[in-house]
Amino acid sequence: MKQRDAAAADLKVIANSENAHFRTTALISLSVYYADRHEFRTMIDLLDAHPYAFDETAQKRADLAVVYNNRCYAYMQLGELHKALDDCTASLKFGSLPDAYHKQQELISRLKADPIP
Repeated sequence: MKQRDAAAADLKVIANSENAHFRTTALISLSVYYADRHEFRTMIDLLDAHPYAFDETAQKRADLAVVYNNRCYAYMQLGELHKALDDCTASLKFGSLPDAYHKQQELISRLKADPIP
């Protein structure tokens, strides 16, 4: 329907709800929306504002892997490489996402080349 802004508004409502079944999926979709808009700080702030997404006792491992991977990407885009590496490593702890693995390897290389935080 090409109404991404309206869809994002709906996703925010769901992400802020108590519906444990749908809110993490909505939050992940919303983080992708911000990534597509290159609003990486907003993406990080959004994810951080929803600590339930990082709750290992309440989330599926696959969702944890995606949430950490998405935040890793945002940190990479902002040049916060140490934080990005921490999140990529956490992502791989919960799932075997090839994208997270490639980012982790890139981050390790970049940090070796320029280790100053």
